Amino acid sequence: MKVAPVLCLLLIQTCCLSVTTFSKVICIHVNEDRPTPQHNCSLCRNNLSSAMNEVSNDTMLLLLSDKEIVETIIEFVNVSGLTISGMNKTTIVCNQQVVTNGFKFINITDLKISGLSIVNCGILYHYKQKTNPPSFHVSTAAYFENCTNIDISGITVRNSHGAGLTLFNCDGLVSITHSTFTNNTVSKPHEDTANETGRLHGGGGVYYELSACSPSWDSCDPSTNMHNKHSSFIVYNCTFSYNSVIRKSNNLWWANGATLWASL
Repeated sequence: MKVAPVLCLLLIQTCCLSVTTFSKVICIHVNEDRPTPQHNCSLCRNNLSSAMNEVSNDTMLLLLSDKEIVETIIEFVNVSGLTISGMNKTTIVCNQQVVTNGFKFINITDLKISGLSIVNCGILYHYKQKTNPPSFHVSTAAYFENCTNIDISGITVRNSHGAGLTLFNCDGLVSITHSTFTNNTVSKPHEDTANETGRLHGGGGVYYELSACSPSWDSCDPSTNMHNKHSSFIVYNCTFSYNSVIRKSNNLWWANGATLWASL
């Protein structure tokens, strides 16, 4: 399925992400001593796992290798101004057979991701709301929760163990452009996990939800919650193909392309 027109949720605003001056540029290359003066590196690391521990506000992670192997969860929490970019269209491959490794972004403001391919990734994230909680697990290559202003451009997400991207209560301007999502699905071992622990959500290219409550919010009163007011969700010039979920039980969400859910 080819998504060419702009897809908007709620109100389209004529705004853009703020221009960021990086306080730190972390260059990631297999050989961390490789001289890269043209990239103005503040420091160098040889993999994403070590680089993520150096991230603070206004940081750019610059991947210089053609391929990056991930063998853990790459998690970023409570950061403002984070950019992750592949200089050589870097392919990030998660070394796993089941749901173990992938990406988590929690409470990030002004997040930009570009020039990457994410392959064979998938993490299991337990999602439970505080009020009248539906409890379920999310299986996805990259999980975003309570992030504000996300700009994703020129990436490929394929062969994920679950959905390609899953976004819960991400507000401001959320933009996904010029990207491809292929063969992102939930496989049988993950369905067994769901039967043991609760509902499993996953599969499809992109899952985006604005709910009445979120795990990290202090208050869950929908009459006073204004977290998602004036938010925009844009998908432009993206390709979705061969994304699916095995439909054996009724508790599996399934979709090929982008699934949107708004709880009012």
